[in-house]
Amino acid sequence: PPTASQKQLLDAVLKSVDPGDTADMYSATFKRHIQRFKNSSSVMSALKDKLVDFHTKVGGNTGMIENFLADLAPSPQKGKAMPEGMINALLRIDTGSSKCPLEDFMGCFERNLDITDTAALIEPILEKHISLGGARGK
Repeated sequence: PPTASQKQLLDAVLKSVDPGDTADMYSATFKRHIQRFKNSSSVMSALKDKLVDFHTKVGGNTGMIENFLADLAPSPQKGKAMPEGMINALLRIDTGSSKCPLEDFMGCFERNLDITDTAALIEPILEKHISLGGARGK
């Protein structure tokens, strides 16, 4: 994934600052994103091998990846099919493609982790989908 340099980040932030803005106005948002990035790093570290196993087992099949991600979704979307083309948009792969490279799957998973996500919450769902070969499990 693209990585911004320190200068690029600073330039982007400075462009977003309006006259009269204070550091306090940005502090909570930056702290929240820093926590989310730290959490994502921790979750990815804990689940990396199993995510690779899942991707390998399903052969990068977007339908099976969709089933897995749908089971991780919050209510009321949990377990429901995504709208047409949504899985390809989330994975950032060509529309209509039925296979997703590992790097795109891992990037999608990491990008969409929330600060409340934990390896302990995700692992049982991931293990279920590994054992099912990605098929929808109820």
